[in-house]
Amino acid sequence: MSLDPSYSPDGLWFWNGMQWVPTAPLALAGGPPGAGATATFLNAGFGLRLVAWFIDLIALWIGGVLVNAVLTILGSAVDYAAGTNGTITWIATGLSFLFQVVGGWLYFSLLESSKWQATLGKRAMGIMVVDYGYNRISFGKATGRYWGKVVSTLICYIGFFMAGWTERKQALHDIMASTLVIRRDPVYAYAGQSLPAPAPGSTGGSGTGGRGTRPHRDPAPAACRASRHRSGRHCGAR
Repeated sequence: MSLDPSYSPDGLWFWNGMQWVPTAPLALAGGPPGAGATATFLNAGFGLRLVAWFIDLIALWIGGVLVNAVLTILGSAVDYAAGTNGTITWIATGLSFLFQVVGGWLYFSLLESSKWQATLGKRAMGIMVVDYGYNRISFGKATGRYWGKVVSTLICYIGFFMAGWTERKQALHDIMASTLVIRRDPVYAYAGQSLPAPAPGSTGGSGTGGRGTRPHRDPAPAACRASRHRSGRHCGAR
């Protein structure tokens, strides 16, 4: 039994600060998992999703600025050539706004329903969107999830913050669309291994979608307890 609080009591799992990982050797990178291994996908926490959102926001902002610049220049050029006193420029501005609305919808819905199952931000953070069966979602489901964000926004963004405390780390729009955001790379458990049971009030992710816990230091490991029983000496924690 391990004395290090970063390990589970059975010594089969290590807490790396964010999630439990098995102490048994895993398959080589790019190779299949070992015989008898079972994959567990961990739910992505609020922090990872927030960073992914910032990356997506920057990508959409850059695209919007470029499209707006092109349309504004073209509109101004046509106005100047035709003498339409800014009419075409106003139309170009309206088209730019429409592009941002439609472009945001298509950006999220097409990418999250693609083989990537993730936007640029989510892919960069190693997370993806799946349904409750851990399958790729359809464009229609991705569309419902996207417009569900309107509801999450209207309630003072509480719908987004729900990803920080719900059992499966779901935002409100995830619940509405029956989707999950998970880590792309699974954790493999081998024979005799199982994720430590979640504990109320803990902060780490677990394979069941709940919250894992770092084990407490054991003041009297098995070997020490045996010697104490034979000699009567006190055996405390190191």
